[in-house]
Amino acid sequence: GLSISDWISVETLSGFATRPFINNAEDIQFTDLTRIEPINLYVGGQWRNNYFPINNCNSVIQNLTGSTLIDEATRNKFLGEAYFLRAYYYFQLVRLFGDVPLRIVPVTTLEEANAPRNKQEAVFEQIVSDLKQAETSGLPGLSSDGTGRVTMTAIKSLLAKVYLNMAGYPLNRGNAYYQLAYDKAVEVINSGQASLIPDFKSILIAANENKTENIFMVQREATYAQSIMHYSMLPYPVPNPQLSANNNIGGAMEVVRPFFDSYAAGDIRKNQNYLWDYDYPNNDDRFIMVYKYWDQTAVVSGLSGQNIPLIRYADVLLIAAEAKANVDGGATSDGAALQAYYLVHHRGVPTAAQPASITVDDVLRERFWEFCFENQTWFDMVRTQKTMDVASPA
Repeated sequence: GLSISDWISVETLSGFATRPFINNAEDIQFTDLTRIEPINLYVGGQWRNNYFPINNCNSVIQNLTGSTLIDEATRNKFLGEAYFLRAYYYFQLVRLFGDVPLRIVPVTTLEEANAPRNKQEAVFEQIVSDLKQAETSGLPGLSSDGTGRVTMTAIKSLLAKVYLNMAGYPLNRGNAYYQLAYDKAVEVINSGQASLIPDFKSILIAANENKTENIFMVQREATYAQSIMHYSMLPYPVPNPQLSANNNIGGAMEVVRPFFDSYAAGDIRKNQNYLWDYDYPNNDDRFIMVYKYWDQTAVVSGLSGQNIPLIRYADVLLIAAEAKANVDGGATSDGAALQAYYLVHHRGVPTAAQPASITVDDVLRERFWEFCFENQTWFDMVRTQKTMDVASPA
């Protein structure tokens, strides 16, 4: 699952959106960047919503290892899934909190739960170890699965992302880890298991869930496990007529004008693809909404079963480009890195020509525009210690 409130609280830290509908102190602490208190419910939610599944993964790993109840190939695949998920949740925790307790066996008592924090270095090393273990599991690639379960493509993509983070702040391991990130991302690219979806509006439709560009997703179902992303991003105050059934719960985020205007004139991501500059029909008000979670089915039915992306192929491509630019001293003309960058950039700006070289900052800007409001931007800001001057993005 995914707590939308926890998700949005992190997203607001980037400064690229505001919260027009706020009704509690937890929201105010995040939007105002005042002291975020330890008792903030969203902080507690992030802690619990990662440690509970980690404990489940620990139980699976402990009880399956050496088990003879199932055949070895099946056991290894289940273990691969558990190692991947444990790595994913620890990756979330270490980027949010820094030093955190590192538990790799199940917690069964309150005394065991009250554990000291471990250094970030140890947590990152465990994440890498888990993902390398998952690489030996024999799980299928994305193109031959499509069920939404963990795939080898997801494992290698996350490992590339982990290496990229270890290269930057706070570990600052530099070029050796940028090279690891580049090599692992290129491995995913060369596998042919994933590709970009040409049409932005088709990225999240049901026909493309868990395949093509969507390497790893939160699984949703309209009747029993709904997603509220579509409704949360609708305009507030509610327009008349409403844009969608259940428009009464919109206003979770409103994109700030300077960020919207930072996109190039020819960038179609801001043209009712990722973002929408909505014009209220009965007055002069406007509301720049996050449009990438728009679910046309839910507009009529009031029920959204649309999956939520966690790892997209576009991320793998830009990891390769950014890592190689860092390895090469801040700019690169490497063919694989240029092609990776251009695939993402050209989809957003169809008139763009392929550049002869790219800089690290070129890629970071592309990341801000491509992954806005996907819970990526704040983590990119932290690991690079950079943000984007939206008034002068170039």
